[in-house]
Amino acid sequence: MMQDLDPEAGGSCGGHEGQKSGLPKRVRQDRGAKAAKKAAKMSKETWNKFQTAKYQKEWPKPDYMLEKIEVKAVRDGGQGAYRDRTYEIITRWTENTQIQQLSFCGQH
Repeated sequence: MMQDLDPEAGGSCGGHEGQKSGLPKRVRQDRGAKAAKKAAKMSKETWNKFQTAKYQKEWPKPDYMLEKIEVKAVRDGGQGAYRDRTYEIITRWTENTQIQQLSFCGQH
């Protein structure tokens, strides 16, 4: 039997407008997300400043990022895609990790 989904005709279209579930209302907490998002924004001028040969020389790509990978699908990414090795490094960071450019390049 087909149910009438027109709310004005007394049917239900999945929503519960006007009805209360009896559960307390969820209050979303920011926990610094807005501040972090604001701090992570960069102007086009700043971005372009970091795309210079000077910064490429100071912060070279790690050796494993210089290896060409075969891209079979869009999800495999390309030149800027995260690699498994990147995840290996980043997911092992702790609050005490100090980021240094030489630790990534294998030039200790």
